Amino acid sequence: MKRFDKILFGLVIGFIFPIMIGLLSVLIWFYNDGQETHAPFYALIGLSSGLLIDLIFLKRLINKLYVLPIWFVAGIYIFYNICVYGFFMGFPVFQCIIGIVSRILLW
Repeated sequence: MKRFDKILFGLVIGFIFPIMIGLLSVLIWFYNDGQETHAPFYALIGLSSGLLIDLIFLKRLINKLYVLPIWFVAGIYIFYNICVYGFFMGFPVFQCIIGIVSRILLW
């Protein structure tokens, strides 16, 4: 595997855990605590937990990149698709851009 591939897929896979766990921790804050002064602490705890998981598992995932199960790869695509959908408030053009990028990467 080339260095560029390791960097590119390391970034793609590496952003998943901090974003996902950070969002889950903010969701926990919203339903359990709800005080606005505590929200940054929940977000930082979630992001740091995601970075810790990256430190533990990312190197193994990158080394086994070409033998990852299809459900994991599909989960990555669905996760980023949901993030883009939420970020752009449902504007569908950017969903198509993710499809084009995934098609180019899988070519």
